[in-house]
Amino acid sequence: MVPVARRNLMAEKTSFVVAVGGVAFAVFLIIIIMGIYLEFRRTFTALNDDVPAEVWVVQDGAFDMFHSDSTLPEGVAQSVAQVPGVRSVQKLVGGQTSFRTEEGGSVRAYVVAFGGGAGAMAEGNVMGLQGMPGPGEMIISDLLTRQSGVGVGDRLRAGEHEFVVVGTTSEDLGFRGFSFLNFQDAQSLFAQEGMVNYLAVSLRDPSQAQAVAQTIEARLPSVAAFTREEFADSSRKEMSSFEPILAVLMVLAFVVGATVISLTIYTTTVEKAQEFGVMKALGASATQLYRIVLSQSFVLGLVGFAIGVPMAFGVSNLIERFVPEFVALFEWQAIAAVLVAVLAMSLVAAYLPVRRIARIEPAVVFRA
Repeated sequence: MVPVARRNLMAEKTSFVVAVGGVAFAVFLIIIIMGIYLEFRRTFTALNDDVPAEVWVVQDGAFDMFHSDSTLPEGVAQSVAQVPGVRSVQKLVGGQTSFRTEEGGSVRAYVVAFGGGAGAMAEGNVMGLQGMPGPGEMIISDLLTRQSGVGVGDRLRAGEHEFVVVGTTSEDLGFRGFSFLNFQDAQSLFAQEGMVNYLAVSLRDPSQAQAVAQTIEARLPSVAAFTREEFADSSRKEMSSFEPILAVLMVLAFVVGATVISLTIYTTTVEKAQEFGVMKALGASATQLYRIVLSQSFVLGLVGFAIGVPMAFGVSNLIERFVPEFVALFEWQAIAAVLVAVLAMSLVAAYLPVRRIARIEPAVVFRA
């Protein structure tokens, strides 16, 4: 028969492993959810963040590049350029479309074209572009390459239009990649000759973005003008429907982690009630006993955190290999926030064990 002491040691080790595993899973889940959310946010505003412009002009009623339609006469760019404070205006054509590969497959891409060519983008690092495609050429996103295997030298068709891939972008976006065409090709592809979808406005004094946007709207009632920050915020609003779901999942993960730690520490406290009673009888203060429980709780939480973080990174990289659209953005600020959550989780988990210790009476324990 296994000695009682050995059985107790094995039980403690099992409880520790289970608790650490539960915390690690909770940390893993929270980090993955936050990573997906942050990547979605980055995807929605990536072009807005990269293009060197302080003001965006769209058709009145439009509010972003993905969930609203915007079509403007190309001549509006000249009117905007005459507004005081405007330094330059970049014309953009952009939209989602499908292409046929040479093998007969179908791929979807969000296509963008700049009216000013590569020179207009010299101030920014737009998706890592080194230049703009010429007539009949196309630069595709890395995401499209990962999804379909299409690469440099391949040809893509959309209706009567055919484009040869001359390069790929260096951007690393998940969920949505941007591909680029020659400006006239894009107008023809979307049947928008003489039209544009967006205007990116660069200012002489970036601090005057709000005032210039208001002036543009006053002079041109058929358009809406947003500062860079407003345009980004407007794009992110479309994510608001997902936020409650993500919040519930993270709260559930927090509760799971806290519950596992609490049950483990509580069980250990009950099993060692006599030892705590002896310590009380020998003069140990309540603070000293509470510190023991809290330290155990924090150790479980931190070990689980140390396992959960690399597990999230590894699983994310593994999934991305098989599902190219899946990309989780890991930022150190988010990881730090998860660490704070784990410490809070450990503190909450220690509540029941601490209450148990507070009720232990040495005399009762010794009689037992």
